[in-house]
Amino acid sequence: MKIWANMLDCRQCVNMVTFYTFTGLLHLTALVGAWQMNFNPRSTVSLFEIENAGVASFPSDTSSEGYYDWFKLFISDDNSVVIGGKNQFYNLSLPLLHVNGREQWPAEENKKAACLIRGKTQKECQNYIRVMLQKTQDELFVCGTYACSPSCKTYRIQQTLDGGINYRQIGSLSNAKGVAPYLPQSNSTALYAGGKIYTATELHFDGNEPVIYNGDIRVQRNSMMLNVPTHFVSSMEYEDKIYFFFSEPAVEYINCGKAIFSRVARVCKNDQGGKILLKKEFTTFFKTRLNCSIPGDYPFYFDEIQATSDMHKGNYMSSSDQSNATDMIYAVFNTPQNSIQGSAICAFRFSDIIHAFRGTFKEQKGKDYNWQSAPLDSIPSPHPAECANSSTVIDDMTLNFVQEHPMMESAVPAFGGQPVVMATSLTSTFTQMAVDWQRRAGDGRYYDIMFIGRSDGYVLKTINKGRGSAIETVTIEEIEVFRNKPFTSMKIFRNPNGEEKLIVVSAHQVKTIPLHRCHLQKTCSACVALQDPYCSWAEGKCENSINGIQNIYQGVNSSCPADPSTTKESTRVTTPAPAVTCAPCICPQPTVGGSQTSPLNNNNGKTVVTSTASSSPVDGAGDKKKDQDIKNSSAEALPNGKACFLWNSFSQWRLALL
Repeated sequence: MKIWANMLDCRQCVNMVTFYTFTGLLHLTALVGAWQMNFNPRSTVSLFEIENAGVASFPSDTSSEGYYDWFKLFISDDNSVVIGGKNQFYNLSLPLLHVNGREQWPAEENKKAACLIRGKTQKECQNYIRVMLQKTQDELFVCGTYACSPSCKTYRIQQTLDGGINYRQIGSLSNAKGVAPYLPQSNSTALYAGGKIYTATELHFDGNEPVIYNGDIRVQRNSMMLNVPTHFVSSMEYEDKIYFFFSEPAVEYINCGKAIFSRVARVCKNDQGGKILLKKEFTTFFKTRLNCSIPGDYPFYFDEIQATSDMHKGNYMSSSDQSNATDMIYAVFNTPQNSIQGSAICAFRFSDIIHAFRGTFKEQKGKDYNWQSAPLDSIPSPHPAECANSSTVIDDMTLNFVQEHPMMESAVPAFGGQPVVMATSLTSTFTQMAVDWQRRAGDGRYYDIMFIGRSDGYVLKTINKGRGSAIETVTIEEIEVFRNKPFTSMKIFRNPNGEEKLIVVSAHQVKTIPLHRCHLQKTCSACVALQDPYCSWAEGKCENSINGIQNIYQGVNSSCPADPSTTKESTRVTTPAPAVTCAPCICPQPTVGGSQTSPLNNNNGKTVVTSTASSSPVDGAGDKKKDQDIKNSSAEALPNGKACFLWNSFSQWRLALL
């Protein structure tokens, strides 16, 4: 009876999943129309303009071996940034990216030979620096892949007489198993807190055992704890805990199919493991789902986390009072590769994360049962997620509960209840982001300015101009930084001298670019229409100032003098959309009036970004027009039995998807 009941549950579940997925796709497809209509970056900046604007660049040296350094950004301060690469790491000056110092650390030849014997390529059998932690002001802990044999060194940081940086090794080479990954493209994260190194990476060469480890204790070997494959994204310290952000196959969904869920997990910093049960294993490891979704009766989820911002005080909406800011992060999410290609940015408050870990737990009574909420009377007291003074005195009943209940019942909701930014594209997805937190603008309000890196090498600069609980996204700039190269790291740099840059890193290059290009706007109306918190019109020019004319919310200001030419555009687009050459349409000529138009000619494969506000450009009149569009289109049967749609507009192509 038990199995039959669960078979019914699973059939219902599969039907529900099919229905939810189909409904979600319809919902997302309908939204695509709104995104296309609302996508209008106030300014588009080409790679040519970026490279000719005095932007600093540190290119990879690929001349000898023909492959990238797999650059990764680690440490930055007011004057320099440390970048890890292939067989060496660099200390670069900011903002000019001059080399202050470099340390070479190639893998030994016998390690390379052993790596090649194991079936890896010459490219993979190098030493890629993947972990770098500054323990003290003058002590640096560095780990690399070391030809698929992860290893670590400790260096003393020394300043040279000419102002450069020198690194001197102290101690001997150490094994980095469980600390650094085996391959440069593998995802891992590490931080130093409370005198300990916390890492999340792959434990074995085959990548089949993800682990969270602090040098003394680790997460249990159990798919309920960390499932394979685990995609680690970031880690951070907050109060008395360490938090890890990652995605993994969802064990609670396994009875209904396969799905990836994004997670946040945490452990207590004073966790010492159990005395006998859970000895040398975390007693405070718990995880829960991150909910980044389009709300509705059938939410559409962005399930695969890609990156997070740093933790900081911020606010997903604009505010006139900076005291409204709260400890939070932003995170980058994508849809699965076999779904509609979409990306989103969601915000999460740490207060919501903490609240989720104080709640009830999920449990599964047996493999044929669905996951349910654990009864309240079964939860030990004190709550297992609390940090005990000593984990070695926790009773066995509580430790048994911890082993069987690593997952919390409640997901962490997005701050604001929905994504702050959403995008769909035929050619790119979001990969990285950085945030300039609580920037005061000329209208007296504070904004979190988001810089979002895409897989095609573009950066989007966006804000939420909405007030109250509304989300009204403005895409200020679309900036081409790399040509079809995804970002691996992004960070805001600002020093006491007033210099401020966005540090952007790809696998093969590092650049610093200005946070704004106010001076490109030549009229007051164009400056205000940019809706850029960095810019305002003052003393006859658009400049980085909060004392001039500005109106972020409306993009117009009656205080602006009349433009010299009434025909001049109020917004500046410096680079036209590239032409797209499409294959000839294979459809027959329309039998009813109309013309054939390739949808790509109208969309150009461009990424489309929108606000998720409740207002929509499609109203009742728009619905009637869409109905009329469909009537004006036609479909003919092709020899293969499929219908070929003939459409007069891009909106008809979107509707044809339904």
